[in-house]
Amino acid sequence: MELDWERLEEVAARAVAWARSEEMREVAEAVKLLASYMREGFGKTFAILVEHSKILEEHGKRLEELTRAVGELKVAVGSLGRRWGSAR
Repeated sequence: MELDWERLEEVAARAVAWARSEEMREVAEAVKLLASYMREGFGKTFAILVEHSKILEEHGKRLEELTRAVGELKVAVGSLGRRWGSAR
């Protein structure tokens, strides 16, 4: 389910405009303010998640490179071990 922030803000703004009593106006203002804070907070959280995702992707690539390098070293050390081991 996706939240339509513009629609939510529009409805909250109309609720404020149409509120008949002071109490209802205050409730509508609170809902409007809450929606605004939520939108901003979710936007910032999403931006942080995108940044962390990029960092994790970079780390994953580096880990793959290191895994390959360790594999190559294992093969090289094994080869050297066989050469030196048979010379004894």
